[in-house]
Amino acid sequence: MGIIMREPTWKFTLRTIVLSIILGGASGVLATALTTNYLTGYAVQLGELTTPLRLAGERPRAFPQNVEEAFEEVSKKITPGLVQFFPSSSGAFLNAQQAVLSGAVLTSDGWILTYPEAGQSVAGMQAVIGVNVFRVEEVVPDPQTGAMFVKVNAGNLQVVPFGNGWDISAGEQLIVVPSVGHLLQTSAIGSDWGEEIEWSSDVPRRRIQVDAVQVDQGSPVSNLVGELVGIAHEENGRTFVLPMESVLGAFTSLLRGGRIERPSLGVETVDLTRNTTTEEQTRGRRSGAFLLDAGSVERGSPAAEAGLQGGDIILAVDGRIINGTRTLDEYISGYVPGDSITLTVDRDGEEISLQATLDVL
Repeated sequence: MGIIMREPTWKFTLRTIVLSIILGGASGVLATALTTNYLTGYAVQLGELTTPLRLAGERPRAFPQNVEEAFEEVSKKITPGLVQFFPSSSGAFLNAQQAVLSGAVLTSDGWILTYPEAGQSVAGMQAVIGVNVFRVEEVVPDPQTGAMFVKVNAGNLQVVPFGNGWDISAGEQLIVVPSVGHLLQTSAIGSDWGEEIEWSSDVPRRRIQVDAVQVDQGSPVSNLVGELVGIAHEENGRTFVLPMESVLGAFTSLLRGGRIERPSLGVETVDLTRNTTTEEQTRGRRSGAFLLDAGSVERGSPAAEAGLQGGDIILAVDGRIINGTRTLDEYISGYVPGDSITLTVDRDGEEISLQATLDVL
């Protein structure tokens, strides 16, 4: 009978402890790695939900070689997000000719951008997206631009990509999508800010006028790479495009807080790039936002609290220059209420910096 030599108990115990520590450490590292990976993925998804809507201009884009390629891109990217609105009395069989309004899908769960005629009600209408019909459930007008956000109960809708509307220049080719299978080529005549000399710092004014085409009110307008640059509407026999940048901030606030909140500085200014004033008033400046007199500053506004006064010329916002490319109202629209901004101001020929905290319009 053989003899089995046993290891002393204390050595066996020590080995067990060391092995447990090693295995425990490894499992801890593995668990940490798995948990970190999960939380990172969750954070990315959460970030996508809470980050303000962005334009598509930073993405690399393949420019089409001809009109046919451009139409193909628009058909693929914009047409699936086209919305047509029909009166509730249209019945079960809807004909495209019965549509009274168009729009574009902004979110996969059914938020839509459109531009109704003055006084036109969208409540209770039927919204057709592809082959599906939805009842309009919520309507939120944007009084500052005339646009309207409409909600239908939907899911997994194809969202149109957003492009840059403010960067459109005269002569640039655009494509209007008034209905499914119907694409219209047009071109920009140029930007239009209306006829008023003094503008509010708090209301985006720019519209893009395009060559006259027969469009439905609210038709999506795309650039040649299939990005939504704005929404069409007609005024006094002319066709305009409301740029996407004019409404994205308002729409982001609606998604976050259930209502539209636009930032307010509270001044009326004369844009020196587009208006003529005396050399004495503007001290030779050819660009900037000029505060004509004391009445240009709203009492109790962030501008008043910051110390702005009549005769000042706002030259820049957070270092970004006000010129023929961007106006004061366009810079302000990119902020949210509560943001603090630095204004570079010409006061009696001397450049000074003023701090302002934006309020809710």
